[in-house]
Amino acid sequence: MTKPITKEEYKKLLSFVGYGNLHEANIIVFGNEEGTGGRGVRENINVRNLFYGTENGEYEYCLDNQNWENGFWEPNTLDRQSTRDSYLNPDNPTLNKSNSPFNQTVARICLASENSDKDIDYWFQKFDDNQDAKKIIKDYVRNSLYRTKSGIQTYLVDWGPLPRPNQDWWGEEYFSISENKNNNYIKAFDFKNIDTSDHSFSDFASDVEHRLDLLRNTITNIPSNILICLGGANGFKKTALQRMFSLKDSQFTPLEIEIESEKNLSSYHSIATLPNKELHIFMLPFPAAGKVFENGNVMMSFYKQFTQKYLFPLFN
Repeated sequence: MTKPITKEEYKKLLSFVGYGNLHEANIIVFGNEEGTGGRGVRENINVRNLFYGTENGEYEYCLDNQNWENGFWEPNTLDRQSTRDSYLNPDNPTLNKSNSPFNQTVARICLASENSDKDIDYWFQKFDDNQDAKKIIKDYVRNSLYRTKSGIQTYLVDWGPLPRPNQDWWGEEYFSISENKNNNYIKAFDFKNIDTSDHSFSDFASDVEHRLDLLRNTITNIPSNILICLGGANGFKKTALQRMFSLKDSQFTPLEIEIESEKNLSSYHSIATLPNKELHIFMLPFPAAGKVFENGNVMMSFYKQFTQKYLFPLFN
């Protein structure tokens, strides 16, 4: 039987605040929750608890000196990859993250912004129509995304702290929290009503407030003035950002993107005024052709226009 998560392991996951070069990132990407990269959930719990944020067994990458409880991150450099992988099951093949539409879209946006002298259409074509760009984009996802690099650097932070292969999954690794998928952890991080009297595993309402504080501090400490959300423009990530930065619905302005679509492609821009910067928040549709978007051409047009109209001016 797989070992269920302990309270101590959960508390550490709650304090993990993302991947990348926190001190130099140009774009913050705000995701739904921690994923598993195609590996086992238990292995992912282990690597976050035993390796992330450390150098030679000591916590080095922390927002507050070496105190991981106040937030720690993983620099995700290529030279740390083999050590990281040693905590994961080598018999369980790694998901090819370069196939992720989410990561590919972030890569397209970065490559277009880094190469603004190049025709932007080059980066926003379906792979079948541009094999050369396909290779560059996939290489970028594998070797440059959420890492220290020259040019535009990205930092990934997720709202939900528990690694899961997808949001519909709830397995025995988390049965110590609850054997019921419709549980207080899920409800709390979805900003739904919970049973506040049940603290048998953790006080999830307080955990949400702690997570909000940690991510607010993290985002404030990153020099980037751009935060991008892909998916859930009207969902819990928007609520999380509103709670972090005291934003009202009226402060989210619909993006002006010219595409013909019968689908509801909600997208917004908001500005949060922080002590050290104005943070431009962009809530965008999830890049799923045939589901969220009618087809790949409509999807490419949307992200091309967004990059050209809203991001280029912020980089110039």
